[in-house]
Amino acid sequence: IDDSWDCYAKQKLQKKDAPIQASMHEETLPIPTGKKQTPPDLILDQAERELQKGNTGIAIQILLKIIEKWPNYYLAYNDLGIIHWKSGDKKQAFEYLRHAYELNPFDIKIVKNLGNMLINLQEIKAAKNILNHYLERFPAELTIRELLYKIVKPVMLNLGCGRSYHQDWINIDIQSSGPNVIAHNLFHGIPYPDDSVDIIYHSHVLEHMPKKFAPVFMKECFRVLKKGGIIRVVIPDLEQIVREYLNSLENAIKGDEEAANRYEWIMLEMYDQTVRNQSGGAMLDYWKQNPMPAESYVFYRCGREALDAVTYIRKQNLPSGQTPDIFVQAMQNPNDQLLMQMARFRMSGEIHHWMYDRYSLGFLLKQAGFSDINQCKANMSKISDFNTYTLDTDETGKIRKPDSLFMEARKF
Repeated sequence: IDDSWDCYAKQKLQKKDAPIQASMHEETLPIPTGKKQTPPDLILDQAERELQKGNTGIAIQILLKIIEKWPNYYLAYNDLGIIHWKSGDKKQAFEYLRHAYELNPFDIKIVKNLGNMLINLQEIKAAKNILNHYLERFPAELTIRELLYKIVKPVMLNLGCGRSYHQDWINIDIQSSGPNVIAHNLFHGIPYPDDSVDIIYHSHVLEHMPKKFAPVFMKECFRVLKKGGIIRVVIPDLEQIVREYLNSLENAIKGDEEAANRYEWIMLEMYDQTVRNQSGGAMLDYWKQNPMPAESYVFYRCGREALDAVTYIRKQNLPSGQTPDIFVQAMQNPNDQLLMQMARFRMSGEIHHWMYDRYSLGFLLKQAGFSDINQCKANMSKISDFNTYTLDTDETGKIRKPDSLFMEARKF
């Protein structure tokens, strides 16, 4: 028995060099706590002991005796199927596992074993059927879902992707930034039918939507997700920003010059993208400074995005100084053209309309119908192989946007 298959022996019994205990069945059988072992359980334990010793023939005879006495004891059929598969008798192995499945189609080990066997035999449709049947009842079971994804490519949406996307995902943004990006306005909904998507990801999108529209958008995400599907939401972390602000404020008041520089930046991080009236706003003016006050702090807060922007600015030799504010110009010299320019910018998608923390985002997810809501780290996810897509971390493992809050939830 190798790691690809599941028997009902304890983990220590599945190791070749594990010592064989001659007694204490309760230590070797994985039975529910507090429940007495039944006779077939104890005999199954004996069969698996013989397997560990290499006495396959004896193990088979014991298992056959079990099903002769207890013909509905599906665990014995499971083990017989595995033994025959390992010995090369695939036809007999399939018959035993198929019978085990008919007796209990919701035993996770049997479903996993039969699923693996069908995939190996290229019976993909049959494998999909048994895996989906199990997930209809137990949508939270990730091991079976991951097995299904080996044969059925999951539908993964990256909404509002900007320039951060991967070709294995369906990438959607208001304007296409490349051949792998579909242009679509998310204010018109998500262009997928109910229960049709396995995974939804959106990063630094929600804060660009008005507060009143956010619940509509999250319910739309819930609508298109399949039962058991995962949503991953990344946003600027308001709580983190506020804590940084208060810390910088207290130390700046005490005369700490470095804290005063950090205070200047964190104020921009908190407000600029909400109040700016032209692209880049005061943040761009700040980045144009060379040297830039609290430079290492800015890169620590904003990661690669800020580093790439500042590197580009310095290569282009962009002049430093304050950019004239269109709003001030329009107020001093009323001009319909300036007003229209400002109005178009405010609707362009660069503006932050609201901010969230772990409580308010968790509440929003729960309100939309999601459950199993958890805060996580940039490099941790229930999405299979998530880090390989380099969406929240780059090729070296560095976090793309360290100032972010990362949360995941599921639809059940």
